Amino acid sequence: MDIRAGFLIPVRHKGKWFNFFMSTLERFLEISGVSEEEALSAIIAAVSPPQLGPLRQNWMRQPQFGNSAPDTAVLRELFDAADFRCEECGSQLRLGLDHRNSDGADHRRENLDVLCFSCNRAKGRGGSERNIHHGRRLVSAIIELYDETGRFPTNKEIKNHSGLTYVGRPELVAYLKKRISEEEQREKSVPN
Repeated sequence: MDIRAGFLIPVRHKGKWFNFFMSTLERFLEISGVSEEEALSAIIAAVSPPQLGPLRQNWMRQPQFGNSAPDTAVLRELFDAADFRCEECGSQLRLGLDHRNSDGADHRRENLDVLCFSCNRAKGRGGSERNIHHGRRLVSAIIELYDETGRFPTNKEIKNHSGLTYVGRPELVAYLKKRISEEEQREKSVPN
């Protein structure tokens, strides 16, 4: 399974792809300066199922959802049936509901799919399946290319390596560039 395809490797499969994922994650934490506690909190927040009561209340307040929403029990059944995973890619990250027919007021069960943010966005205006899980693929490409070449990669190199159609996320790219530069400065200042 290719990590760039946007899938997380299950922990029970401790083969080369899991090792690749873990080394990329460790490298990102090292570069970003994120503590283990912050990383764990972020992972928990990212994979925790949405709070169904507030989701329902939000739909009830929004005209684009017809100021209506299915009962919380129906929402729970949808997430349970999907095993709390995206029905497109299997991810557990940032799950939500998608209206298949794009009518936000049509809350019939057969019109609702559990999708992660990336897959839902790819279905929307201007989305592209080639850009699913953009952030993860972008960060992985930058770190891998930096570690291979010893310099921050160009946008063209990032696109080619990640398979993305665009680099985007300028704040994230600038953040990584700054952190990598700081790491280089720390390494140069350490006496041999």
